[in-house]
Amino acid sequence: MSVVEEVLEKVAVLVEPNEEERKRLNEIASLLLEECRSRFNTVEGFVSASIEGSAAKDTWLKSKPELDIFIHFLPGVSREAMEEAVIKIGGEVMRRIGGQSRLRYAEHPYVEGFIDNITVNIVGCYEVSVGKWISAVDRTPYHTQYVNSRLTPTLRRDVRILKSFLTSAEIYGAEIKVGGFSGYLSELLIIHYGGFLELLKSASRWRPPVIIDIEGKVNKKEALTLFSKSPLIVIDPVDKNRNVASAVTLTKLSEFILASKIFLKNPSTSYFMDKPMLVPDKLESLAEGRELFAIVFNLEEYIPPDVIWGELRRSAEGIKKRFEMAGFDVYSYGINEHEGSVAIIFELDKLSLPARFVHRGPPVWMDDALRFVKKHLSSPDTVAGPWIEDDRVYVLKKREETMVDMLLKKWLAQAEVSISKQLYKAFSSSRMIVGWKEVLKILGTGIHAPFLNKFLTSRPVFMDHILRKD
Repeated sequence: MSVVEEVLEKVAVLVEPNEEERKRLNEIASLLLEECRSRFNTVEGFVSASIEGSAAKDTWLKSKPELDIFIHFLPGVSREAMEEAVIKIGGEVMRRIGGQSRLRYAEHPYVEGFIDNITVNIVGCYEVSVGKWISAVDRTPYHTQYVNSRLTPTLRRDVRILKSFLTSAEIYGAEIKVGGFSGYLSELLIIHYGGFLELLKSASRWRPPVIIDIEGKVNKKEALTLFSKSPLIVIDPVDKNRNVASAVTLTKLSEFILASKIFLKNPSTSYFMDKPMLVPDKLESLAEGRELFAIVFNLEEYIPPDVIWGELRRSAEGIKKRFEMAGFDVYSYGINEHEGSVAIIFELDKLSLPARFVHRGPPVWMDDALRFVKKHLSSPDTVAGPWIEDDRVYVLKKREETMVDMLLKKWLAQAEVSISKQLYKAFSSSRMIVGWKEVLKILGTGIHAPFLNKFLTSRPVFMDHILRKD
């Protein structure tokens, strides 16, 4: 047995549920199905309840037991009626079996529940034939059927290994927060390549755009036309007009390609383990001397994860561009949101701008040159000039504010920075933290500490494994 095969044998033991864990999941699944069928049976348009997702396909991870319960309705039922029934009865079902629940949102609301460390999702869908989709999740039962028709016990083992590999590398999850690989995409990749190692060998040679069409439903030209903005295109076997990998960003695809290369060069079980947090002394040595600026605030109300992460990304990008317009170099930024608490960290080349700066005006032959001279001659913030150098007019100006936090507060007050309307109030009243010592003091412990760890390290976690061996 080769080194890499030995590694995968060890990993398989870590990710494969044992008989007791399988038995408990199946017991909860049966209980949920019985309760759902009984209680939804009185709802007009209810058809059936089924187990979908990783539990139905036997690809769930030992460390992450989960159950997706799909409540099927006739196409004639309105979305509002379906959502109302799922929210009301789904919550009741979780309470009746001794679990807890909360409302979550995707394309439409669903119930997320918890019982015996098992995550439960109760989701409404329409009972439709292939291609007659009403909602995005209507495809899911067909996904289950397709995957189960193609997976063998060995391939199921490799799906689990792949999911663990992606999770450890922080590229598992199709939500906007991650921009990575979904469970269904992971299953299709294993089916297409015939195993985990075969996938990694191919992925290590990928160059975007990558096109995978297991069932040969479209040609390359069609795929590139349909999904021109996607670096990874995986045609859905049950819907040729859908790219299963549409959520995968170029960054996450690139990380997967490099992680594949590194693992094949130096295989180890460490690629499948969680990375430990840095101790405070190590964290301080990483932060020392770096120009860090952080924004911290609490959300006033619940906003669905994909919505809030989209708004936070757009807002952080708007702040980055405004900093750059003002004369800062922004090396990087990171975002974290945990149960309504938001932290955004920027690393810049400096935390304050010079008190004086040269403002370049137009060429002298342009009509704007006279307006420029007149404006700045009478301006109280003009220090010297205007003067002419070569064919342009210049003036030396003074800044009222120079510190990064005061500048951002000014821009927010004057609506001079692109921020999500939904979050403008939160940003305007946020706490702003200047300097690495303060950032470390305030964010180095508590809910944002793991995020600060990752930000200061500034590299994908799988890179640390290249020097490690079991």
